[in-house]
Amino acid sequence: LHYGLPYFAIGWYWEVNEVGHRVSHHTGNPGTFLSEVYIINDINRAYIIFTNVQSDDATKGIAVLLDEMKRRYGQ
Repeated sequence: LHYGLPYFAIGWYWEVNEVGHRVSHHTGNPGTFLSEVYIINDINRAYIIFTNVQSDDATKGIAVLLDEMKRRYGQ
């Protein structure tokens, strides 16, 4: 499901991060809210972030929050 094709498989993108872990990620955005899901199976970790608005500021806020969670809890 997540790693079936190079960098994209069944709605999920994936990449190898700077420490060598494969990271699956998906953005959900039907127009009224925004969600980001990151799964790092190599370290048994997932980050799921939902906002109740879809905007450029929400996208920037998600990036800041994700960076902080990865810094604190691993990537």
